[in-house]
Amino acid sequence: LSKPPLTGGPPIELDPESLETIGEYRMENLPKGAFFSAHPKEDHFTTDKGQGKTIFNNGLVIGPPMTLRLLRATEKEGVTNSRTLPMSALSFVHDFALTERYGVIFLNPYTVSYQDLLQGLVGTKALGMLYKWRPEDKTRIVVFDKETLEVIRDFRAPAMTFDHVINGYDLDEDRIRVQLLLHPSDSILDIEKGRHDMYQSTWTQTTLPTFHNIDITLGSSGSPPRVDTYEVSPLLSELPQINPRYTGARARWGYVNALKPLSDGALPGKLNAIGKIDLETGEFTVRGFGDHKYADEPIFVPKANAQAEDDGYLLTYVYDTTTHKSEIHILRADNIMAESEAVISLSHHVPYSFHGCFVKTDEV
Repeated sequence: LSKPPLTGGPPIELDPESLETIGEYRMENLPKGAFFSAHPKEDHFTTDKGQGKTIFNNGLVIGPPMTLRLLRATEKEGVTNSRTLPMSALSFVHDFALTERYGVIFLNPYTVSYQDLLQGLVGTKALGMLYKWRPEDKTRIVVFDKETLEVIRDFRAPAMTFDHVINGYDLDEDRIRVQLLLHPSDSILDIEKGRHDMYQSTWTQTTLPTFHNIDITLGSSGSPPRVDTYEVSPLLSELPQINPRYTGARARWGYVNALKPLSDGALPGKLNAIGKIDLETGEFTVRGFGDHKYADEPIFVPKANAQAEDDGYLLTYVYDTTTHKSEIHILRADNIMAESEAVISLSHHVPYSFHGCFVKTDEV
């Protein structure tokens, strides 16, 4: 688990059987003071022989000076390489993209200045309340080489804001595509206000993100980098997932927590459904669970010996407002409109917007 409000700090280790908190998990060779962001990426293209999985992540280092630390780690050795990026202000960095060759970090202009940071450090104000939207600073995009963590490009693009990346992949030798859920940039203050209390907040077309492609042309010594941004699907959604085996490759299907109108046509004000998006065409299917039920993030679980990309299951919590309890629904990923494969009724509720990932028993 990662720690709020900045998805910063060392990961928290839980007992996989009892879910009791063991304490802070210190990865081997993790530099002192390094935070560990909420969305590490497993690299399916790199093989560190005998060392197990290779993982990339980043973490804020709250100064002064303020920096962002890039991390490469293996299952057995822990952190094998790290590199720091200087920051002029503390950026909110929640997620990033990984391709076959590169990592891509977006430092959006939702930041804490050095002056304001002092209030958080002395405790006069919560650090998460000190962020301000500064579009004039633009979005800083950093592209780094996965093998060495060397920065390949570091440049500014028009201001944007998002929380979650769907995927990323190389288009060709000079171009990268990052797929993400982009928020309307003129509603950032309403978005942050809503996050302070997910139960009391209302989410609408002006605050919810939609699926965009961010195409990055790296350029060369003679031409600067270029960014082309365009919407692929208008579906209002968050908390995206793909088949994790396709991280960094060109995936066809994305799965999201989506907004579905109620039976009377009104919008529910909160994400309440599961969506499946064709990442090539933008076409989508949305499956709801009833007017009083609210689904959460869909977790993709591949079938054993799966052949197709969507040959697997989606697991999601569904919160029932009439009983104040939750259910676990297991859906077919290849046909989310089919009847649930299984429904597990819980004796309690799971906090709305709780989300994570799937891990096999033998990997715990």
